Amino acid sequence: MDCNHTNLISSNQQILIIEDEAILKKVMAFSLHKAGYKTIEASNGEEARKILKARSVEIILLDIGLPDCNGLDLLEEIREFAPEVAVIVMTAQDTVENIDRTKRLGASALFIKPIILKQLKETIRAVGQNQVRRQDNFLQSMIKANLKPHIY
Repeated sequence: MDCNHTNLISSNQQILIIEDEAILKKVMAFSLHKAGYKTIEASNGEEARKILKARSVEIILLDIGLPDCNGLDLLEEIREFAPEVAVIVMTAQDTVENIDRTKRLGASALFIKPIILKQLKETIRAVGQNQVRRQDNFLQSMIKANLKPHIY
C-alpha cells in the first residue's frame, strides 16, 4: 500500500487566516475550502489570539497590517508558544525591514499583495508536505531509538 500523504494534507490541516480586509479574507477562505482545506478567520490580532488559545492550527496566513497590532509583533508572540506552526506572511508593504524581520522570525513564506491564489495554494501545499515529512522523520527516529512518542 502506497503511503502518500499528499492527498491527506489538505483535508487534515487547519489554516488560520488573519486578515483585516474582509473581501480578501473571504476570497482566500473560499478558495482554500474549494481546495479541501479547513479555515478559521480572524480580522485582527485580538481575535487571532483568542482562536490560537482555543484550538490548534497547522498553518497561519498572517497579514502584517492589522488594525490593532503589527502582524510581525503577533508572529513573534506566536513563535513563543507555538514555534512549530507554519506561518505565511502577507503584506502590501515590501520594505527591507519587513522582509528581514519576516525571515528572522522564521516565516515559511512571504507574499506581497496582491495575492495570487494559485501561488498561495501551491505554497500552502508545499509547507504542509514539509510538516508531514518532519513529523514522519521524528516518529521514525523515536521508533529507531525504541522510544514511545508522546501524543498531545
